[in-house]
Amino acid sequence: MDNLIVYGETFSFKVKEPNNWKGDINNAVKYHSNIVFYKNKKELKNGGAIIQVLDFTKQDEKTNKDLEYDISNYERDYEK
Repeated sequence: MDNLIVYGETFSFKVKEPNNWKGDINNAVKYHSNIVFYKNKKELKNGGAIIQVLDFTKQDEKTNKDLEYDISNYERDYEK
């Protein structure tokens, strides 16, 4: 099964789990996300690559600026 349904009180979405990645809603809380994907738990614990997915309400038409802000904060908080 590679299609997952992620839901909360005010949202729901379907996401396709990438090949050879694990979808995890429990660890997503640590990353302020609705779901994260990682290759294995060892990599997750050691700062390996993750894919974060977050559903949020659209505030304006400046999506690129919002993404740049989120990325810069993430890079500041997680230098490794």
